[in-house]
Amino acid sequence: SSRGPDNSAEQLSRTTQQNNSAEQLSRTTQQNNSAEQLGRTTQQNNSVEQLSRTTRQNNSAEQLSRT
Repeated sequence: SSRGPDNSAEQLSRTTQQNNSAEQLSRTTQQNNSAEQLGRTTQQNNSVEQLSRTTRQNNSAEQLSRT
């Protein structure tokens, strides 16, 4: 009968370890989400840069037209 509590403690330990694994998985997912957000921000920045380049090209065309 003394083995019962020991087994219960072992089961509790295993459950805690599993919970820790789930927490680690959650953290990894959050980190991935952060990286994805960073990727999206970079893409947005690239879009703004492309828009800026187009505006400069338009300005160049306008200068050519004035000339």
